[in-house]
Amino acid sequence: MAVTLEELKKARRIVAELAEANPLLAPVFERLDDEYQAMAGRRETPIQKIARQRREIRDLV
Repeated sequence: MAVTLEELKKARRIVAELAEANPLLAPVFERLDDEYQAMAGRRETPIQKIARQRREIRDLV
């Protein structure tokens, strides 16, 4: 199941509001922000990189 850029943007906005009230959520926001920036810039996200590496390894076997 793929996450769209719009869904990630909405989640990022919600977590940003929650992180203002609860500093423990700051790392969650940072992770969402990194994923959003990667998708917005069309760079490979860390999760996509892991998935690609697994596919490549599976293809070699």
